[in-house]
Amino acid sequence: MPNALNGFVTAIIGVLNGTILYYFLKGFVDAGILGGQWLILYDVLNLLTIFAFVHATRYWGTFYLFGWWFGFDIMWYSGLVDGLEFAIDSAVLTLVLLTRFL
Repeated sequence: MPNALNGFVTAIIGVLNGTILYYFLKGFVDAGILGGQWLILYDVLNLLTIFAFVHATRYWGTFYLFGWWFGFDIMWYSGLVDGLEFAIDSAVLTLVLLTRFL
């Protein structure tokens, strides 16, 4: 069963992958190879992943949730995660954990 370390690593890898992809696309847009709509599409898809996140968290183990949240916090603190995304994901995690403990 996945533990807190697995959740932590998953959060770190997920945020780093998203950041690398964003700057990869941005480089192509800045060079004129791709249009600006690709960055808009990336942002829309990133928001859609929040819905997938909301659906998936109820199936994650409690320690995995804590590990993921800790890794996500570090990525937010380092500036790689937007404040709105951090707030939404933290609210979802808080609700999931409260329903588990109550």
